[in-house]
Amino acid sequence: MGQKGPSLVIPHHQKTAAAFGREAAGYENWARQLGCDTIGIHVTTGMRMKTSDRLLRKMKFEQVGGNYERLLEK
Repeated sequence: MGQKGPSLVIPHHQKTAAAFGREAAGYENWARQLGCDTIGIHVTTGMRMKTSDRLLRKMKFEQVGGNYERLLEK
């Protein structure tokens, strides 16, 4: 497996899916520039877990334990 991507912290005030999508897209581009082949998003608030799960799965992330990770397509 290749290099894992850096961590991303999304501020609590970014509550909309659109804001999260913009942050995640920038994070993905950054990870690609670093040569990473996976990115991980860790949901640590414990709030609105079903909503977070649905959003991340829609963005093609898979649950890994209590975390989500997605392979970057080459």
